[in-house]
Amino acid sequence: GAGRARGGLPTHPPHASQPVTLRSPDRDVPFSIVYFPLFANLNELGRPASGEKSPFYVSFLAGCVAGSAAAVAVNPCDVVKTRLQSLQRGINEDTYSGFLDCARKILQNEGPSAFLKGAYCRALVIAPLFGIAQVVYFLGIAETLLGLPRVQP
Repeated sequence: GAGRARGGLPTHPPHASQPVTLRSPDRDVPFSIVYFPLFANLNELGRPASGEKSPFYVSFLAGCVAGSAAAVAVNPCDVVKTRLQSLQRGINEDTYSGFLDCARKILQNEGPSAFLKGAYCRALVIAPLFGIAQVVYFLGIAETLLGLPRVQP
């Protein structure tokens, strides 16, 4: 099996039969790189000419759109991650030696559209989650629940 160094990091690649997973930062950082700038720009588009902050419904819609776009943008990585995590393989299914090998085989055997499998469902789930999160932030609900003073942007 793969040896482990301090902190649980592999010292050498695992064998093709062992599951390989993406760490949370490998998924979350690309998502955040897409989400936060897109949200900020979309939210700014809804800002009134008077310079006040955008209304809460603009923050909700900007969160929904930015969340959906980010979910679709990182979906190819999730498809590869899911394939690598599959512990039981069918008779005709490929085995993979790592992330790049898996991505190459998916592209060769199934074409580019395979990387978007499940993207529609992910976007539908993520959109309201990030829309609601932005409204919670906008309204200051967390500060109220925690008894913290509300800072106005």
